[in-house]
Amino acid sequence: MEMLDANVIERDLKRMREGARVLREGAVLVFPSVTSTNDVARETMLHDHLTWVAVLAEEQTAGRGRRGRSWVSQPGNGLFFTYAHAIQGPLIPDAWPLLVALCVRDALAEQTAMDLTVKWPNDLLAGGKKVCGILTEARQLEDRAVMITGIGVNVRLDLLSTPDDVKNRATSFESLGVTVDRNRLASALIHALAMLKRDVAEGLRFGDRIDAYRASCETLGKHVRAVHGSEVLEGVAEAIDEHGTLFLRDHAGNRHTLFSGEIVETAPLEGMRFSL
Repeated sequence: MEMLDANVIERDLKRMREGARVLREGAVLVFPSVTSTNDVARETMLHDHLTWVAVLAEEQTAGRGRRGRSWVSQPGNGLFFTYAHAIQGPLIPDAWPLLVALCVRDALAEQTAMDLTVKWPNDLLAGGKKVCGILTEARQLEDRAVMITGIGVNVRLDLLSTPDDVKNRATSFESLGVTVDRNRLASALIHALAMLKRDVAEGLRFGDRIDAYRASCETLGKHVRAVHGSEVLEGVAEAIDEHGTLFLRDHAGNRHTLFSGEIVETAPLEGMRFSL
C-alpha cells in the first residue's frame, strides 16, 4: 500500500474546485506515528494560528474512539486523520457530527462507488459492518474555539491481528473488493470537510439535510440497544428530528430522547431493564 504523502495530498487538493483557496488557509501534516491525531491537531491549532489543519498518521498508538475506547489503528492499513478548524461565528450546529457523517459518506461513496449507510449518530457502514468511525469534539483553545473531527477509515484489516470483537462488527474496503488510494481519499475528505465548514459558516443547518440523513440512516425503524451516558435503553428507533436527536420507544411504550450516545445492538435483549 502506498505511503501517505503530504505533497501528493496537497497536489491533489489543488486540482479540486476550491482546493487552491483551501490550502492557503491551512496545512496538511503527515507523521509515521503519533499517539493520537486529535491530540496533535489540537496542539497545532493552539500554537499555530491556522484556519484549519489536517493531521494524518500511518499509525496511532493511543487513538480514542467513542466512550473512551481505544481506536484500532493498524500501521499502514487505514486512513487515520483529524481535521480541526477554527469555529467562525457564535454558533455551532448541534448536529455537526451528523452533518460530518453525511459529508464523509458522500466523499467515500464518490471514491469507492459503494453504497454506505449511517448508523446514528455518525458511524458509516458497508454491508452492515463499520467501515468508518468519526469522533468530534469542540474545544476552547485560549482565545478561540476549535472543532476537532477525528476520522478513521478501514482501508484494509489484518484479520490475524484484529481483535475478535472488532472483526465481528467491522469491515474494510479491501475486504469488500475495493482498492482505495489513501492519498486521493485524504484530499477528497479534506476538501469535503472544508466545504462543509464554509457552508455551515454561511448558514447551513442539519435541518437542511435531514431528508438525506434519514434516507441513509439504517438505525431508523430498527429494534436497537442504545448506550446513553450511564443508561442502557432498548426499543425501536422511531424518529430523528432537525437537531439530530434520536427518539426511541421502549417495550413499555415510553419514549426516550437521545441527544448523543451509541447504538451497540440491533436485536432485542431478553430481560433488559429500561431507564427513564
